[in-house]
Amino acid sequence: MAEERRETGLNAGVKAEQRDNNLTRVLVVLNLAFVAVLLYILSVLFAYPVFQSTRLTDPLAEINSLSPLYYAAIALTALLIVCCVLWRIGNKYLHLFLLMLFAIMLWLTPYLLTSFVRLGDSPWHTGVAMSIPQVLDGVHVSFSGYGWYYPISYIYHYSAVNILGIQPLTYIGIYPLFCLLLFVFLVYLLTSRMFNQRTALLAVLLTIPGLHYLQLHTSPHTMGALLMLTALLMLIQRGAARKTIPLVMILTVIVIATHPTTPLLLSIFLAAALLTDVIYSRRITGNQIAIAGVFLLCFVGWFLWYSYYPAPPWFTGEVSGLVGYIFPEELGTAGEYVGGTPFIYSNIYNLNKAIYYLYAIAALLGILYLAASNYSRGKGVRQWALSLGGLKRSEACLCISILPLAFLTFLLAERAHDLIETGLTYLILGFSCVIASAVVRSRWINKKIASFAVVAGVLFLTMLYPIVAYSIDAYSSFPESEKRGVEFLDSKVPLDGKTVGGTNVTQLALYPQASSAEIKYINYRRKQIYTDVALLRNTGYYYMAMRFARSFENNAYTSYQKMIEDGKYNKVYTSPTCNIYLKYGGTQ
Repeated sequence: MAEERRETGLNAGVKAEQRDNNLTRVLVVLNLAFVAVLLYILSVLFAYPVFQSTRLTDPLAEINSLSPLYYAAIALTALLIVCCVLWRIGNKYLHLFLLMLFAIMLWLTPYLLTSFVRLGDSPWHTGVAMSIPQVLDGVHVSFSGYGWYYPISYIYHYSAVNILGIQPLTYIGIYPLFCLLLFVFLVYLLTSRMFNQRTALLAVLLTIPGLHYLQLHTSPHTMGALLMLTALLMLIQRGAARKTIPLVMILTVIVIATHPTTPLLLSIFLAAALLTDVIYSRRITGNQIAIAGVFLLCFVGWFLWYSYYPAPPWFTGEVSGLVGYIFPEELGTAGEYVGGTPFIYSNIYNLNKAIYYLYAIAALLGILYLAASNYSRGKGVRQWALSLGGLKRSEACLCISILPLAFLTFLLAERAHDLIETGLTYLILGFSCVIASAVVRSRWINKKIASFAVVAGVLFLTMLYPIVAYSIDAYSSFPESEKRGVEFLDSKVPLDGKTVGGTNVTQLALYPQASSAEIKYINYRRKQIYTDVALLRNTGYYYMAMRFARSFENNAYTSYQKMIEDGKYNKVYTSPTCNIYLKYGGTQ
């Protein structure tokens, strides 16, 4: 009895010492996180004036405006998260705090440095949202077709702005932070339920610096993503799947009416989960039937909605339907888009491709290692094959979903480079989860050399993130001076019944006169004609030069500018970043 008491006392002492060590490590992490926050705030304050003063002449001004303080802040934050993984700190609140801080430093920085908006679609979607009651009543509102077909997110944004009692532009400014925090929160909870907290922490850490083109603006896409993650999180609740099915079905219907491609993403994940469960359980269960019901509702509902949903009353053209939109007639450019959208700076373009290939190769090697190590245990080929090479259900589910996700990304890329992000986000997330699970399961991470490899990999992705992600801000970050030009166009130039040539003209939906006008928007990259109004902006110049023509001298902007300056137009507004032209005979 005395020996048992001594052993119990020793065990209690060891546990107390472990708790003390863990608390000490948590305090060290929190203190260093505070230092990282200070460095980050200082770096943003220093970068803002530099970016605003050089953006007109430097296409990579945002990257060049960042001081060493910024890179020190993001590197320190990434290393703190790695320390939590290596030290087995299992505090989920600390995990979420660090991951959210890391995401803010990488994803939110361009939104903080812009003086108007980042991503030109933000004013468009928010402007349509402010008129969504009229749109649903059948009143014609400029550029509101999206709001008619996918009304849920617009109703939400309209309600949020009015409940908060703030201006639409203020809402556009705060929404990215809200979206970022909720996205990280949902992804972490989902991955921790699929695996464990340690794997989830490493997986989300690897995911964040891989999402170079994540769009955090007020759009149907972001709202659909958040709803989809919520539905998946509810379905994965242990022992509660049947209880949450009715609510998941309601969320699924909402997703269908929110965004055109999110239901396809949700269908892919549901089908992968169902197939994985059938393979591993080798029987039909009630939960499988319930998930199958949600899958059918999602996929069939998506098909019916976008095949038979009526066109708006003011629409007079031919409706092709969403299926015709997603499945192009030919695949000519998707291959190079999936490999990395062509870019004027070939070194950044190649770096972008290399990073995505690195994720895919690392995930493949992780799967092969797990399969080989399980086969070496000598359980027999049949048993090994039936267990899918020894992969866990969550690993197998992600592996099954990756192929259709890649195919969907390929199809979306054929339409436009900015649609790549829709599928690529979840491909990177899937790769990261597989890599993290393989590392933790194989216990490589407990070895010094493997720990150094993890640190090196995370720092590599982190330090290169700004180079890839911020290289697009010459045309995706809109300055205050362009805002003043758009406001002039709305308030001083009659637009009803006029054709307007330019880029991101849909931003006019945010302004009262333009939103109620009959405007025909002509993108001069696709068609160069003598429009009634020409809107030439610096962001449009960089967009044409860097993304399409890959030439600063000869591109759609320069040719269109030359065309309208041949004497048929009168320049009515000019600034260093924005010029507005009226065709002679037009009124001001």
